[in-house]
Amino acid sequence: MIGDRGNINDDNNMIVRQMRIDFDLTGQPAAYEFLQTLIDSGKAEYAVGLKGATTVNNNTDIDEGYQIELKIDLTGLGYASGLGDKLLFLGADLFDGDSFDNPLDDYGSRSWWFREHEGGPALVWAYMDPNKPVGVEDEITGIVPNSIEIYGNYPNPFNPSTIIKYSIPESGNVNISVFNALGEQVRSVYIFNGAGSNEFSFNGAGLSSGVYFYKISLDNQTSGINYQSKIGKMILMK
Repeated sequence: MIGDRGNINDDNNMIVRQMRIDFDLTGQPAAYEFLQTLIDSGKAEYAVGLKGATTVNNNTDIDEGYQIELKIDLTGLGYASGLGDKLLFLGADLFDGDSFDNPLDDYGSRSWWFREHEGGPALVWAYMDPNKPVGVEDEITGIVPNSIEIYGNYPNPFNPSTIIKYSIPESGNVNISVFNALGEQVRSVYIFNGAGSNEFSFNGAGLSSGVYFYKISLDNQTSGINYQSKIGKMILMK
């Protein structure tokens, strides 16, 4: 949600425009609400990317999330060109839900940052500093997790190499196993990693084009604890 600097309501409050991106019935990302208006006027663009093993309209897998990027020309929302007074008024809302073959497994949740919807409760204001540009690259913190966390691979699809990113709870020997669509193991690599964020360069040379899955495990020889990651999905396209 972004405040429209050029429009106010009857209570003299800034009108809030909702920029919503959702997956339509065909499983494709689509723009809704005021975002579509901005796109039609050439003042906005968006992109959606699925993480790891995430799919759309597949009730049998375990989703790992997605990334959304927006590019908005703020003059379409009443802001002056050249950043104007450099103040931006905005909020964000994330809807997360999924349905399964067993309705008892269905879930739905939402979390918001300052603004739950167009009507309230509040907007945060931000100061746009042209001397402090920020990027949109993935930023994985150095926090040590309690389990193995996988962050997907990039690029995906890939040919022939891709980088698999993950974090492990402690140092040790890590096993990265890759399987084909039939569940057959096609690669298995053992490497030593320190606790925290790590990455592995996977080379698919010698493999056929198709969908592959990977899993990461870690054995603690002292405590006997075995850590297992979720399943990641990647596509080799030659």
